Amino acid sequence: MMKNKKEVNEFPDFESNTFKIKCNYRLRNWVIIIFLFLIQSCNGFIPSGDTLIAKRLTEKGEQLLNSKPDSVLKLTDSVIRISLKTSLDDQLLVRAYAVRQKAFSKLKNMDSVIAVGSELRVIAERIPDSLSMANSLLLVKGEVDYNEQQKLLKYLPGGIFTFGKANKNYEKAQLLGSYGVILSQKGDFKQAQTLLFQAYKIYQDLDSLKAMWSVCLNIGSVYLFIGSTKEEIEYYKKAYDIAIKRNDSLQISSSLINISGYFNDIKNYDSASYYINESLKILPPSPAYHYLKMKIDYKVADIQTNKGNYTVAESFFNSMLNNCKRDGAIEGIAMAYKGLGTVYNKTNRPKLAIDCLTKAIKIADSMGQGNLKQMLWPILINTYKSSGDYKNAYEAVMINNALNDSLMALDKQVAIHDLEKGYQSEKKELENKRLTVELSSKKKIIFLLMLIFVILILLWRIRERWHKQLATTQNVLIAKYKAEKLERDQLKNKNIEIEPIIQSAIVTASEVEISLFEKINNYYREQKPYKNAKLKVADIVVVLNTTQNEIAQELKANNYPNFNAFTNYYRVEEARRMFEEEASSNLKLEIIGEQSGFGSKQSFYTAFESVTGIKPGFYRNSFMRTG
Repeated sequence: MMKNKKEVNEFPDFESNTFKIKCNYRLRNWVIIIFLFLIQSCNGFIPSGDTLIAKRLTEKGEQLLNSKPDSVLKLTDSVIRISLKTSLDDQLLVRAYAVRQKAFSKLKNMDSVIAVGSELRVIAERIPDSLSMANSLLLVKGEVDYNEQQKLLKYLPGGIFTFGKANKNYEKAQLLGSYGVILSQKGDFKQAQTLLFQAYKIYQDLDSLKAMWSVCLNIGSVYLFIGSTKEEIEYYKKAYDIAIKRNDSLQISSSLINISGYFNDIKNYDSASYYINESLKILPPSPAYHYLKMKIDYKVADIQTNKGNYTVAESFFNSMLNNCKRDGAIEGIAMAYKGLGTVYNKTNRPKLAIDCLTKAIKIADSMGQGNLKQMLWPILINTYKSSGDYKNAYEAVMINNALNDSLMALDKQVAIHDLEKGYQSEKKELENKRLTVELSSKKKIIFLLMLIFVILILLWRIRERWHKQLATTQNVLIAKYKAEKLERDQLKNKNIEIEPIIQSAIVTASEVEISLFEKINNYYREQKPYKNAKLKVADIVVVLNTTQNEIAQELKANNYPNFNAFTNYYRVEEARRMFEEEASSNLKLEIIGEQSGFGSKQSFYTAFESVTGIKPGFYRNSFMRTG
């Protein structure tokens, strides 16, 4: 028997292992491709072993910070060693350096606080992480060498902008105060005063006495430089009152030093000596306060100079110079040379005075200390004049005037500098946000792909289970239909005359009243009106002399929802009969559907599967294999 190869290929056998393998092979390929893509995409998100160790060490350091700062230094040192041999994430490194800097702060090791903070800011600038950079500036406290202050200068405007944007007013005020101090030392007193008063106002609103003390001293110092002695002593006394209220010996000592300086400037040397001696009594005996001790030594020697005790003053200044050279205190060296230059000038030793003053100016210039240079040049000019060196005196006057002009123009430079820093900080903040959003988007995409991967696996399993259930159901139905066909074939082989029996049943039925449903069935079996694709219920009404309503009721009573369902049942049975006949084996499915009474291929397929539970192609192929 010839088989319709086209039909066999179009409707494959679901029992065929080859078909299952092909379908599964394609799906598995897609799953493998997506899985490999996920591995490649996640490559940047999977931390290495060293990274995990460094992260745990940093977390442990954060836990021990308040109780064991020494242990924190050892832990973070291990993280730094790991970073030297393995590339660690910059954010993790910033976190490790931040906790290391805080540990040094707990141990009051300010030099290390400054050094670690510098390294932290270099790394944070790469990310960029403006907030970490700003926080690293907060830990620099107390009396810090001027050179170190200059290194912080370029970061302060950005830190102030960052804290302001984050509504961290206390931290913002801290940096405003630091920035004001550095600008005052550069000679920009107007801008310094503006910043210091901004900080003072914030601290007042927050009722922070400790911070207000520091700002009051700095405001007083600015008034000193601009010659406002009344306001100078007012803020020194405010600082002293706050220190007494807080009972802080270091703050009290610092306040007394500044008050002593005020009395020294107004030539009340007895009061100046009294307050400086009181400051020495209160100052805690600790190496951590060597910078403050240096200031006291200078004040003591300066008072002796103003009193006319030049021998004592010279001895004090020389001792201070040696100590500062030993400790590497550059600012102290400059101040000692200034004091010695003044003493030598007073004692008519112009060459020594000029030598010391010139050295002091060079040091002040190297540190960018405009205010110190402003004090030194007039002394040097007077020294040149007193020695009769009018040429150098004239050149010194010109340099001093140029210095004053440059300081007057500094306001504009600082304003531009602040705008530039603000712009750069905002730019870095926006870039940081963009990178964060981009990273978040990547993580979402990876999560979505992983979700799709899981869904594909589930769908694969569901599909496999559905195919098994479908194959089982179809096999059961085919077995049933094959059994029915076998039974019909056996009846034919036994030459049983079915037709006389049917005719006899019809004659007998004509003598007995039969139902309308039976009449319809008899008409369909005998005349086969269902082969007419345009058959309507009205046609049956005319033949059986009844009404559409009665036909509908009869069909519903016998589990047929409507006329089309009943008619399609007969058409499907006709198609099944043709599928089982060898004479129809070469006919296309559409032709069989059309000869069975269906008007379209779609209606045929739908009705056949609804009645038999099997697609027509699969049904036909099952009988063709065994036919």
